[in-house]
Amino acid sequence: AQRVSTSRIVMSLGRTSTTFGWATSESSVSRVMFATTWPFLYATVPSVSTNAYTTNPSVTLTNLQPNTRYYYVLESVDAAGNETVTLPRSFVTNQ
Repeated sequence: AQRVSTSRIVMSLGRTSTTFGWATSESSVSRVMFATTWPFLYATVPSVSTNAYTTNPSVTLTNLQPNTRYYYVLESVDAAGNETVTLPRSFVTNQ
């Protein structure tokens, strides 16, 4: 199996929540890992996952602080265990 690729990342920003949607090249279980500091340790930061294999994951982060910068990475893993993690990016929640 080939490495999963991630594309077409879209975000919907709110004051205390943010929704991510993206596309994967193979059906995958995906998650968003996030924190207010970078770099972060992947094992210790909060994350929100999809509950099923899909090529169009959508994840909503809730209980965020308004007007705050968050750093995040997206991770997708297919059924064969092939994994991809995006480069870190950031967003700022609305005021």
